[in-house]
Amino acid sequence: MTRRLLETARDYGLPVHVMTKSATVLRDLDLLREIADTSNCTVSFSIPSSDETFAAFFESGASPPAERFEAMKELHEAGIGTGLCLMPIVPFFSDSEDFIQDTLRQARNAGAGHILFGAMTLRDEQQDHFYSVLEKSRPEEAGRLKRLYKGEYAPPHCYQKEISRRVITGARELGLPVHMDRHLPEHRFIEARKAATTLFQLAYFHEITGGRNYTSSSLVKAAREVENLRMDFHEAMDNGIVNSLEMMNRISYSVLEEYATDGKVVELEGYKNGSLLDEFLEVKPTCQNVKTVIQG
Repeated sequence: MTRRLLETARDYGLPVHVMTKSATVLRDLDLLREIADTSNCTVSFSIPSSDETFAAFFESGASPPAERFEAMKELHEAGIGTGLCLMPIVPFFSDSEDFIQDTLRQARNAGAGHILFGAMTLRDEQQDHFYSVLEKSRPEEAGRLKRLYKGEYAPPHCYQKEISRRVITGARELGLPVHMDRHLPEHRFIEARKAATTLFQLAYFHEITGGRNYTSSSLVKAAREVENLRMDFHEAMDNGIVNSLEMMNRISYSVLEEYATDGKVVELEGYKNGSLLDEFLEVKPTCQNVKTVIQG
C-alpha cells in the first residue's frame, strides 16, 4: 500500500512527508529519492527516546531506536530531508534533560534537519487502556501519571512549558530548528494553502510555548477550512467568504488579514527566527510548584 502511494506521488509530482517508527522505510529508498529529485521528500522518524529500555517497554512493535537513527542517516546521505518527531514525551519515563538531550544529539548526528515535539496526550479510551496496561507492571509510575494528568487528556500547562524549555534549549544548542517548513506544490489555489499553512504553523508554536493570547485549536480549525477553499484566497477575503467560514474566529481572521496584506505574519516570523523563542525561554515558570509537578 505504502509503495503504491509513493508511486502515485512520484507520477503526479507531489511532495511527500513520511512519518514513521520503522527502519523498513529504507525498502522504498529508490522511490523516495525519485520524489526528492522531482519535488520534495522528507522523512520524519518518531523516536520518543533514544533509550533502548524505554523503547522495548513502550514501543515493542517498532524498530529499535538505533535502527531508526541509522535509517535516518542513510536517508540523509541519500539526499532526502529527515527530521525527528520527539513525541510523545512520556512523563517520568523520557522527560529528563539527559534523555531529551541524548535523543536530540543522536538525531543531529544522523542528519536530522528539524525537530517536532510534544508531551503525551491520553484521549478518551486511550487513557483507560494506557493506565490498565501500565498498572500491571509499573503501578507506582501509573499512580504518578494519574496525579499529574488528573483525568485530563494532557498534562498541566506548567509541566508542558518546562518540557518545552528543555527541548527548545537542547535543540538550539545543537543548531536544530523546532519546526519544519511545509513544501507546497503549485496549485490553482496555492495562496489559500499558504494562508492555511501560516495558521497551522502558528498553532504549533502556540502549543509548544503554552499559548499566546488564543488557543492553538482554534487556529487549526480555521486553517482546515481555509485550506479547503476552492477559490482565490484574496477574492475570498475581499468578499467576506473567509470571515463567514463556520470555524473562523476573530483572532484567526486577524492573522489572515495580516497575511493577505503583507504576505507574512510578524508573530510567526518571530518564532521562526528565534526572537519569540528567546522571550519564552527568559520567562520564569508561573507555576510555583513546577518541580513538584514534574517530580510527581
